[in-house]
Amino acid sequence: MQRAQFNWTSIEQGIALGAQGVGSAFSVFVGTLMHRIGGGTFVSIGMFGIGIITLIHPLVMSIHIYLLIVIRVIFGFFEVIYLIIKYK
Repeated sequence: MQRAQFNWTSIEQGIALGAQGVGSAFSVFVGTLMHRIGGGTFVSIGMFGIGIITLIHPLVMSIHIYLLIVIRVIFGFFEVIYLIIKYK
């Protein structure tokens, strides 16, 4: 099996790695919705989102760096949903 070669600059690598933190910044909306919808629903949504994104992550990496950045922002959002419920 041949390894994929990624011709990413160090700036692109840093943006891709930091994109998860940008998704975490959207957590301010989660608390309000959580009280309206319920915690159990949010745990299900968070875990489902994390699972799907984890599965498609290798495929997205081979397609394009900017798509990877978008996916990591969404992953950060789902991760915060899960962590807020877990530690509440």
